[in-house]
Amino acid sequence: MSMSIVSNIFKNIKLRNKLLVSYFLIVLLPVVIIGYLLIDNTKRMLIDQNIQNNKAAIDQIYIDMTNELNRYIKVSDVIFSDRQFLNALNKRYATDAEYFDQYKKYFENYFTKYMVSNPDDLKVVIYTDNDTITQDKNFINSIDDTVRESKWFKDIVNAKGKVVIREPYETPGGKKIVAIGRLLVDLNNKRHTNILVIEIPESRFYRLLGKANGDGVYIANCNDIIVMSTNETNKGKNFEEMLNAGEIGKAAGKGNTGVIMDNNRIILIRRFESNLIDGWKIILVASARQIFAKINKSIRYYLYVCLAVTLVSIALIVLFSNLLTVRLKRLLNNMVQVRNGNFEVFVDDGSKDEIGELSEGFKEMILRINKLISEVYVANLRVKDLQIKKTEAEIKALQSQINPHFLFNFMESICMNLLKKKDYETCDIIQRFAKLLRKSIEWGKDEVTLEQELELAENYLKIQKFRYRDKFEYEININPGLLNLAIPKFTLQPIIENALYHGIERIEKAGRLNIYSQIRENEVAIIVEDNGLGIDEKMLKIIMKRIEADNDNLDTNHIGLSNVHQRLKLYYGEDYGISIFSTKDSGTKVEIRLPFRKVG
Repeated sequence: MSMSIVSNIFKNIKLRNKLLVSYFLIVLLPVVIIGYLLIDNTKRMLIDQNIQNNKAAIDQIYIDMTNELNRYIKVSDVIFSDRQFLNALNKRYATDAEYFDQYKKYFENYFTKYMVSNPDDLKVVIYTDNDTITQDKNFINSIDDTVRESKWFKDIVNAKGKVVIREPYETPGGKKIVAIGRLLVDLNNKRHTNILVIEIPESRFYRLLGKANGDGVYIANCNDIIVMSTNETNKGKNFEEMLNAGEIGKAAGKGNTGVIMDNNRIILIRRFESNLIDGWKIILVASARQIFAKINKSIRYYLYVCLAVTLVSIALIVLFSNLLTVRLKRLLNNMVQVRNGNFEVFVDDGSKDEIGELSEGFKEMILRINKLISEVYVANLRVKDLQIKKTEAEIKALQSQINPHFLFNFMESICMNLLKKKDYETCDIIQRFAKLLRKSIEWGKDEVTLEQELELAENYLKIQKFRYRDKFEYEININPGLLNLAIPKFTLQPIIENALYHGIERIEKAGRLNIYSQIRENEVAIIVEDNGLGIDEKMLKIIMKRIEADNDNLDTNHIGLSNVHQRLKLYYGEDYGISIFSTKDSGTKVEIRLPFRKVG
């Protein structure tokens, strides 16, 4: 809506209503805006505080779980490096008696020592294929076919001595545990396969998860499957599907905490850095309802205050406006009588303010109006009559001009005739030429979307392709997210025209023209690149100097490189425009630098 329309509407509003509108615009509207900004800032502060608290909680869980795993890994390191223990495992015992002599020393007492020094029901188990060692079903177990074919056994063997962490599982005895497995490698004796398994109660990790406040805390593996959860019913589910948030895991980089928030939830994700559980994640889901409840309470309180202030202010404005408008209405009634031809009205307000001065001036006007009415009024009628006749003459002159749509209709007729003759290619070129011509004649807004500008450029390229045939090829590769980007009209076409006429047309080989985009830190670059003759360094400097010069004498019907460059700087600032990069016989690249700004 233009300013003139707004002004006309405002003129037609009663004075009392003008005062109310003015009050709303000058007093109430700023109060509402400031209140909104304060509430929005409070909302952001509450959300940021909640996020920071939850970040601290999830980071603490991460540290505690990492330390917990490292503590058990250190136990495996000690056993892994004990040569005497490995020799006892790999030794071939001639009799059961010989084995039982070693059992107390190297097995039962050995494992008990680690279990006593590491409480919480920690258990150390050895799986071995040494058939001279008798399994006790407690510390020593044999590697049978079931164990050998299991995935966790194969993972441990393939790790070749590195620690492998097995996801939480339930033992035949009903205990829920997390296991650390490791192949005990003895370089001096490779006859037997021995597997170390340290069984850690799952409850140990749940105590760590319970330190965070939230609707749910989850541990997901590299396949995004929940393996630990403060809510048992969620175990085994895909956490992205469960939280109804696709690709949510990508929000957190390795070792960092990512945050995703919607109207009801705040979701934090922390990836593990350790190679042992690479790809595992800690997910904390916190409700945002309490935060929004506080915000809504503040909004209601603010609205009540605004409503009370508004009602009181309106009452005062109505009172003051009545005192003001009653005198204006009296003056208006006198003016109505004068308008109806009664010039004998009595005009005497008696006050000394602006309304009194207006009444006195109106009185003087009535005294003079009879004297001037004939000569001034008649003269004005003659002037208006001349203006009307002039306007009618201008309209007839405009009607006599050739309608440009005749040209487009004529070209459409040619195209229809070509279609009947099945000359589709020529018809397509004529249609594109008509579109190009129409855009040139009907300028409209100077700023269009990049998508519209590309359509204009492609129409031009299709026409030139029809002309040159196999002389050149072109490719347009623009990021779809930039199609609504604002760009001055006829920015690309002059640059493409230069590339064809001054670059590709003069080479013997087949030409190539590429139009593509690059997204940079503070701007977008639209690049037109050709494999033509190129420009030597001296000439390139001359061209850039001419482009940078603000030429007031530039023909407005010829939108050249200088015009494009100056328009870009005029619209978006000195940091934007075009740049040319070229080397003799190596083609030319023209960059159009634009800000991130959409049309409308």
